[in-house]
Amino acid sequence: MHSREKRTLPLVIVMSLLLPVLMLSSCSEKGEIPSATVFSMEGTEVASLPEDTLLPVSLLTSTSQFLPDLVVESISIEWEMFEDCLDVPRTAFYRVNIQIANIGEVDAGSFRIDITGYWEEIIFQRLRTGERVTLEFEWIDLDLDVGETVWVSVDDDKKVLESDEGNNALGREILAPASIPSCPPTPEPTPCLGPVPIPLLPPDQQLSITSLNMINTTNGWAVAGVEDDDEHILRTHDGGISWQDVTPPQMTMNCGNYPLYATGYFHNAEVAWVTYYEPVYGRGPFGIWRTLDGGKTWELSSFLQRNPDTFGGLFTWPIIEFIDSNHGWVLIDYFLGAGSHGAELFRTADGGRSWELIPGAYLTHGSGLDMIDTLHGWETSNHPVVVYMGLTVTDDGGNTWEFQELPYPSELLDVEEYNPFSCYISSPRLRSSQEGSVVVQCEGDYFLYTSTDGGQTWDGKLIPGGPPEFITPLIGWAIEAPGSDDVVVDETKPLHLYRTEDGGQTWREVTTVDWYGQLSFVSERVGWALVESGDKTVLMHTTDGGETWEGLIPRTFSYEVTPPIDVTPQLFISSELQPIEPGNVHELQVVAEVPAENATRLGFHPNGDTVFITHEDGTLTRWLIDGISVSSRAKIHTDWIYDLDFSLDGYWIATASKDGALKIEGVYGYQGILTDDLQTLLMDDSEVTCVAFSPDGITLAAGIEDQAILIWQYSEWGLDTELLGSLEGHTGWVWDVVFSPDGRTLASASSDRTVRLWDHENGAGLNTLIGHTSTVRQVAFSPDGLTLASGSWDGTLKLWDVLTGQELHTLREHDGWVNDVAFSPVRDLLASGSADGLVVLWDPDDGDELGVLRDHNSGIRALAFSPDGRLLATVSEDGKLRFWGVTP
Repeated sequence: MHSREKRTLPLVIVMSLLLPVLMLSSCSEKGEIPSATVFSMEGTEVASLPEDTLLPVSLLTSTSQFLPDLVVESISIEWEMFEDCLDVPRTAFYRVNIQIANIGEVDAGSFRIDITGYWEEIIFQRLRTGERVTLEFEWIDLDLDVGETVWVSVDDDKKVLESDEGNNALGREILAPASIPSCPPTPEPTPCLGPVPIPLLPPDQQLSITSLNMINTTNGWAVAGVEDDDEHILRTHDGGISWQDVTPPQMTMNCGNYPLYATGYFHNAEVAWVTYYEPVYGRGPFGIWRTLDGGKTWELSSFLQRNPDTFGGLFTWPIIEFIDSNHGWVLIDYFLGAGSHGAELFRTADGGRSWELIPGAYLTHGSGLDMIDTLHGWETSNHPVVVYMGLTVTDDGGNTWEFQELPYPSELLDVEEYNPFSCYISSPRLRSSQEGSVVVQCEGDYFLYTSTDGGQTWDGKLIPGGPPEFITPLIGWAIEAPGSDDVVVDETKPLHLYRTEDGGQTWREVTTVDWYGQLSFVSERVGWALVESGDKTVLMHTTDGGETWEGLIPRTFSYEVTPPIDVTPQLFISSELQPIEPGNVHELQVVAEVPAENATRLGFHPNGDTVFITHEDGTLTRWLIDGISVSSRAKIHTDWIYDLDFSLDGYWIATASKDGALKIEGVYGYQGILTDDLQTLLMDDSEVTCVAFSPDGITLAAGIEDQAILIWQYSEWGLDTELLGSLEGHTGWVWDVVFSPDGRTLASASSDRTVRLWDHENGAGLNTLIGHTSTVRQVAFSPDGLTLASGSWDGTLKLWDVLTGQELHTLREHDGWVNDVAFSPVRDLLASGSADGLVVLWDPDDGDELGVLRDHNSGIRALAFSPDGRLLATVSEDGKLRFWGVTP
């Protein structure tokens, strides 16, 4: 149905002919009239007849001459307009009047009325013979346009036996009212040109600051927004009077329809970390931004791995914590449904350039995190269903955590109306590895819990306000909070500002104020309070420890010079690309380019919206193609990764490495996030050179340096893998293995200069393809499985007939080793990449060259077509990952 105005009036059924209580004659052949009840659309009774009477004899003995006959006699449609002009159907609703009658010889029993385009159902319990009823429906959205017909039918399910079953429906065309002019055509919306960085705020813009972080008396950071726009990162150099927009070039989402929120950790005047997230649909965080120069330039990093326990959860809130410029943690909470929460903890030792998932950190619904050094930290948590206040403690940098439940405040234990669900723990603050405090809020009361033994025992004190703001372990302030029932702070009721000099044991009143806000002190005398004022914020400023305050209206100022352009690589590929085919190969162009240092192989996830790249140092990088993406990297091997492959269902990725390990990792959903390795197979000091999944999801093949191909059977969940045997026959390293599309044949390439075809189920060799004069590096089956392409370090490609083993064509265009070959999955097209830096496109039917891509300036390491055939990805020794496509 079309949308209705928010103040939609209730549906009304008006009976033009009420059902009176009829007193009939006392003829012996008839009893009294039974009850007949009419219900409104909401189910309320409109009118009724007496209940405790007998049915009419005529109803009990009705024949074809004595039956009811229900008809729709008339329909009238009037217009209800929300505008002065007609804009169908967005601004129009209808008032519909329907007249229904029983023109038969006897009363009708229960029947139903249906209106086309309206989902409600009206049921009448009885309509007397000769009776007419008018139903009036107001503010109806019929989900029909001008020119379409409103059909009303009675008893369309034939529950009432009638003398005439052919007159139960009537239609009425919806006509545009002549007296109302048509609205001018709505201008076409400006097309969304794709994601762009969050635009910087104009000068002299009044700000709505949501988070304030002052560093010293003049310098500070703030998170601010303007109405419903994306949030910005701001810097001040004059104590908060004016602010400079230093927002990182975070890409907007959904063309700006859903605003992005920001949170950060601001280490000093120059170093800060910021992350963005989108709370409407629980998406984020979108990488971690880092600046080392006060926001002039930013660098972006992201995560690759996910904790399996948080799968399917909606992201809720990130907490960023650093102890110096290098060591930091990010705690991400996920709502998993049914009141359940889970958390993921990431750690960095290089300032946020890369992040590792700590899989053993089982935390939930975190509300605060504080690390005092690289080993010791506290995390506070609350559960929305299970009543507890929890503190978890780590002494190994976050690898493991010990849970401790906190006691509830003793002041509330004897209060009958006390609700334990109202208590919330937050703000952990460590003084040393053993000493610290947390804040507990129970409804309108705040308590400061302190511990000197690592959280084993606690001393809880009611504090006069909250949450407190400390600048040293002993000195802090707290402002009295307005009552929990107050919608607007009563400016006539002063609030008290308090100060402590003994860590919260005692408090003295400093002054009274007529505002309430977030406190931020940088010394015993200088501080600020962030106060909401309508849809803007005011900064209250003090220079005498809080005794007197002055208001500042925060505004932006213009840049003297244009800020530096960010160089953080981000990937965005338009979805409007044509399939690559022989006829448009000459139109191929680079549609995106990002760094890929020391890349070794690449592969598209079967769903097509993620590409993975392996590297010489044993890391795996992920780029999302659907939407905006920054690279995410995980260290999964200790040395060069030679190969990767995906199971056809996309659930698993296997990687083969020089370190002698074959790993199977779980892949979570369309985002291509790893779930941590599920199986690691070691090869007794032999390098694992290649790997391939069979299409049926049962078999895994891997080549090793010992001239053999190992065949495994793996389970549905990839947890148990059984070695079935090995295929032996090559006399050199096996550099590539690949299954045919039907899964019956396995092809292998070797440094012994041959290609072999195998029946992997019984281990039989089907054919040996001889013709190359150097190492055969890669092989690929055509989509129909009838042709095999091989690329060799002799600089040639060869095409083979799979059934006969006959050589069909030798393709010569490269001047260096051929390192990779790939067929397009949807078109008759073959691509090859060589150490000469060229990518060549071929017609595999006749072996003709169709085009050459020359943009790389160093050797091609690997290439792959996307599953839909619209992209060709290439990586090169020049450190670039390029995506090629044909634009409309």
